[in-house]
Amino acid sequence: MKKVLFIDRDGTLIKEPEDLQVDSFEKLVFYPGAISNLSKIAKEFGYKLFDSIDELIAADTDALLSVDEIRERIAQSLQAYFLNPPNVDLINRFKINGLQFELEKKSLSSNLILKEKKFVISGVFKTFSREHLKEKIEFFGGTVGSSISTKTDFVVAGEGMGPSKKIKADQLDIPILSEESSHIPFSTRKSWNEYWLIDPLDGTRDFIDGSPDFCISIALIRGHYPSFGLIYSPFNKVHYYRLENSPSLKLVNKTTFEILTTKPKRWEKIVVGRYSTNNKGLKEHLKHKTNFETFKHGSALKFCLIAEGIYHYYPKFGRCSEWDTAAGVCILEGAGGKVIDLNNNTLKYNSTKDIISPAFRAIA
Repeated sequence: MKKVLFIDRDGTLIKEPEDLQVDSFEKLVFYPGAISNLSKIAKEFGYKLFDSIDELIAADTDALLSVDEIRERIAQSLQAYFLNPPNVDLINRFKINGLQFELEKKSLSSNLILKEKKFVISGVFKTFSREHLKEKIEFFGGTVGSSISTKTDFVVAGEGMGPSKKIKADQLDIPILSEESSHIPFSTRKSWNEYWLIDPLDGTRDFIDGSPDFCISIALIRGHYPSFGLIYSPFNKVHYYRLENSPSLKLVNKTTFEILTTKPKRWEKIVVGRYSTNNKGLKEHLKHKTNFETFKHGSALKFCLIAEGIYHYYPKFGRCSEWDTAAGVCILEGAGGKVIDLNNNTLKYNSTKDIISPAFRAIA
C-alpha cells in the first residue's frame, strides 16, 4: 500500500500572516526550502507524494482509493475540489506566477520522444541554425544523418533544400518537416471564402527550449474572419474553443465550462510574448500605460488566458503570421474581449499577398 502525506499549509509551508488570513498573493510567503524538502520528508517517513498537482488532478477514484490513508470521503472531496473551475483557475494563476507544483522540473525529453527516429537536415532556416536543430533532435533521443535512405524517418527542410534530396524523399515517401511558410500564392487563395488555418505547433521556440507554453491552434476562416477556433495545450491537457456565434468554452478533466474576460479593478495585468520584451514598438507603447504589471507567456495561449480572466491586455508589435492569431481571436471574442489593429479595426484574414498579421491589441 502507498501512503500520501497531506501537509497543512499554515505554519508548515507558508508563514501565517498577522491577521491569519491568506487572501492575497502578497501574503503568500513560503518558508525557505519548504517545497524542496517535501521529497526528503516523504522518503524518510515512507510516504508517497504525487509527482505533480496535475497528476493529483487527473487521478480517478480507483487511483485515489489505492493509496493508503485515502478513503472514499477524502477521494470525493479531492475530486469535488478539482472539478470546481475557480479552484483550477486559482492553481493556474499560481503556476503563471511562478509556483512550481512538481517535486522536480520534468524535462520534456524525459520520455525521449524521438528515440530511434532518424533525421536528415537540409537547407537554411530562419529561426534556428542547423546545429541547434541537430542538438535538439539528439536531446530528445533522435539521430541525425547526412544522406536520405529507407531508414530515414523525417527530413527537416529549410530554404534552399537540395533538389536531389527533395526528389529522393518524395520517392521514398518520407515526411518533410519545414518551417512555417506561405507558399500558396495569393492568386490561388484570394478566391477562398472558407478554409482551415492550422498551426500544429504554435510556440516552436518555447517547445524547443523546454517551456510548456506551446499549443496546437486551429481556426476555420469564413469570409475573411474566424468562425471557429480551437487551441489545445498538450502540456496542461486543456482545450479552449468556440463555435460561431457561441460563447467560448474551456475543457479540462472532462469538464466543460464557459470562460469570460474580466476588467482590471486597479492594476492592469499585461501579458507579452516571452521573446518580445525588447521590441521597440512594445517598449514605446508601454511608456504610455499606467498602473500595470507585465507577465511573459508564449504562443497563442495568451489569448486564452485573457479570455478566462487571468490577464487583461496583450499588445503585439512584432512579426507574426495569421495562423498565430486566428483561433485566439475567435476564442477571445467569444469570451467578451476583442482584438484590433492600431487603427482600431478588426483583424481581417487572407486579404493580402503575405499572411502576416498587423500589429494588434488583444483587450479583455
